[in-house]
Amino acid sequence: MFINDRAIEEEKIDPETGYPRYMQKMHYRGYDRNREAIRHEYKHHVYRLKISEDPGVPNDIARDSGKFQRIYNSRTSAERYHGRMDRDFCFENHTIRNLAKMDVAIKIANIIMLGMAVLHINRHKTNCASLFAI
Repeated sequence: MFINDRAIEEEKIDPETGYPRYMQKMHYRGYDRNREAIRHEYKHHVYRLKISEDPGVPNDIARDSGKFQRIYNSRTSAERYHGRMDRDFCFENHTIRNLAKMDVAIKIANIIMLGMAVLHINRHKTNCASLFAI
């Protein structure tokens, strides 16, 4: 028996979320305009994260809310493409300083992405629309 199976049997890990029971996720309760804070709830206690203290951490829309999911799903194909290039091919934190070298790196990344799309087409996978560049 694996350790995770034993932990689930002993009810130390929540089977729905996969998190340990002591690490449950805080529930998003909206933006408080009067206090300029984002509210989260955990075990019937409301915690507020003030935007003025650290403006880089909280967003106006929480990532686990339905509104964020609607906005995220309505992205254009160009936004998806650029996000994939940044995230999967590490162009967000690149160390290339020459424009010609960066151009070659982007072309290689495009060739890899298109090759993956052709591979999925040849394998007759129909749910791979996110692999296509544009």
